[in-house]
Amino acid sequence: MKRYIDTELAGLKKQLLKMGMLAEASIFESIESLKNLDAERAGRVISGDKAVDELENNIDEMCLRFLALKQPVALDLRFVTMSMKVTTDLERIADLAVDIAQRVIELSGKPLLKPLIDIPVLSDLAKLMTRDALSAFINKEPDLAGKVILLDSEADRLRNLVQKELVEGYISKDLSTVSRAVPLLLVARHLERICDHATNIAEDVIYMVRGDIVKHHPERLKKKVLFICVQNSCRSQMAEGFAKALGKDAMEVYSAGSKPRGTVDPLAIQVMKEAGIDIRGQRSKGFNEVSHIKFDQVISMGCADVCPFFPANEHTRWQIEDPKGKDIETYRKVRDEIKNKIYIDFT
Repeated sequence: MKRYIDTELAGLKKQLLKMGMLAEASIFESIESLKNLDAERAGRVISGDKAVDELENNIDEMCLRFLALKQPVALDLRFVTMSMKVTTDLERIADLAVDIAQRVIELSGKPLLKPLIDIPVLSDLAKLMTRDALSAFINKEPDLAGKVILLDSEADRLRNLVQKELVEGYISKDLSTVSRAVPLLLVARHLERICDHATNIAEDVIYMVRGDIVKHHPERLKKKVLFICVQNSCRSQMAEGFAKALGKDAMEVYSAGSKPRGTVDPLAIQVMKEAGIDIRGQRSKGFNEVSHIKFDQVISMGCADVCPFFPANEHTRWQIEDPKGKDIETYRKVRDEIKNKIYIDFT
């Protein structure tokens, strides 16, 4: 049944989307003007910022009026109040695009110091994060918001690459390049700050929908996965090794067993080493060692009937042969089967 406030909320979402589109377009136009050192195009980015400022004021007024007259509750209340925070971040994103345009005007009349390589990549990332963060907010999608937040480290990496190349490759070798290098340094910094504001929006989404505060705590976004097997010495250890290699910053991976053996199977270590993964540092663990962790997914390796139930948001059963007591080729076969499942299910 359509609620009486849905029409007003739809209008608010429409204005937010319009503001987001203008902000994203400003990023695109500013970088295109940089590629061609087009001062006229950069000037249009600067003059177009007024439209974004007006939208910010209009949306804030809509939110205040909505709060006063409609008195929303629960998720609607959080959406309206968070909308005023989102407009602040979108307005700053547009301002940073203006800052880039101003750097273009500084550079106009001079040849580019170097071909643009990492800056356009960072620009594409900034546009993607801005678009996805706003989409996550409008559609209340915390999973998409989490992906945006995890991209912020890539933005930092790209900014650092630009900085290192310009400082070490140009400025430190020839001070006459400073006037052309510093504006590019600032452009990279402006783009990285755009990604920070997109991250702010994404963090607000997770708080709005789930009530989880992830600001300054990105580790809370990692998907927590547990592989279980009775002795936790072979199959689950191999799965843990592959998942850690694949997941890196996106997952926290564990393995455990109902009757842990205490040591990892030597043949499992050997065949994993052949695959380029060292699991010698892993150890066989019991359920009691991981019982305090709230897992997103628990995967049983083929012993679901004998392993006790372990609580999680999602349970998956893999029917994988136990290679213990068999030849090395069986271990390799099991290893490859686990590897395929990991790469299919987690990519």
